[in-house]
Amino acid sequence: MPYHHLTRTERGKIALFRNQKLKIREIARRLGRSPATISRELKRNSDASYRADDAQKKYQKRRENSRRKRLFEDAAVCGFATENLLKRWSSEQISGRLRLEKRGFTVLFSSIYHWLADGLLPRSVELKANLRRSANAESRRK
Repeated sequence: MPYHHLTRTERGKIALFRNQKLKIREIARRLGRSPATISRELKRNSDASYRADDAQKKYQKRRENSRRKRLFEDAAVCGFATENLLKRWSSEQISGRLRLEKRGFTVLFSSIYHWLADGLLPRSVELKANLRRSANAESRRK
């Protein structure tokens, strides 16, 4: 049986059924879900009581936080890369220095070339001109 996330409507029904004092197994049967799914939902999102709107907000927040962060969106990394590209540092130097100075940040030098080619760094056009080798020399991903 394929897994599907609970919808806002299902969360509303869970809240309604909980208010009617239905047991977890009965709620699961009515929704066509596993009792374990309903139990986990109630455990994750209940304080004193289960509220569908609050549960949906918590779910969306968890989904947002579970996604991988894009380093080019990090102002510190972006600023560091831009500043040093203007100094005519190579992408390899920037990548290595980031690893040493900004612990927790690992950026591949090829990622910096990709960011420039895709226009993801501020002043990308100007920065491309400062590269030691042309951006075209770096093979593009397909």
